[in-house]
Amino acid sequence: MKNVILLTLDATRKDVFGIYGNKKGLTPAFDSLQNKSIIFTKGQTVGPYTQASFPGLLTSSYFLEYGQPRGLVPERTLISEPLKEAGIFTAAFHSNPYISGYFGWNRGWNVFYDSMQDEVEPRIPYIRGNVVNQKAIDWLSSYCQGGNEKPFFLWLHYMDVHEPYMPEKKYIDMADPSVTISQDEMYDMFQNVLLKRDVSDPAKLELLKKLYDIHVWEVDTYFEELFGHLK
Repeated sequence: MKNVILLTLDATRKDVFGIYGNKKGLTPAFDSLQNKSIIFTKGQTVGPYTQASFPGLLTSSYFLEYGQPRGLVPERTLISEPLKEAGIFTAAFHSNPYISGYFGWNRGWNVFYDSMQDEVEPRIPYIRGNVVNQKAIDWLSSYCQGGNEKPFFLWLHYMDVHEPYMPEKKYIDMADPSVTISQDEMYDMFQNVLLKRDVSDPAKLELLKKLYDIHVWEVDTYFEELFGHLK
């Protein structure tokens, strides 16, 4: 068996990718794999949010198949469990609390990082993708340099496209310098426009879309970094 890497992106729409017709150039690294990939044009999730969708992704089951428990019930089998039993090394790196060890999603992993013990910025409730990348790359380097011939299954999940849409200035400057609002103003838009679903001001909605797009571009740079290390 070859090594397998699963990369998932939180809250990322299909129509932001160039391979699906977007003309903004937000995802050059992802799009560069177009001619080497199987591209699905009709994919559908089993649910609209984390707790409802990840059972389909990692346990091949529907969200309500075993009731509506708070965590991962024993009846579900995580993909990591049979792989580990088959002698494949399993590693996961992410920062989404709803798929953390607290809710039982750490079953079957030799290495499982969910960031629950780490400090996060007060207004951004996740660890950024570059940190997730570095932890995965450090593990991968150590694993490969150790002469380990056991195949591995590696899962990474980036949270950065998720609200509150507060990209760092360096990504704003690289992706869209026309955006000049401060972090405080971004957070105010999150609280008073996004959370309240206030669609009364078209200019604010357009600005939120730009901030979302910048996060997509940011995540593409994380993928480029990861893919470079894999090469």
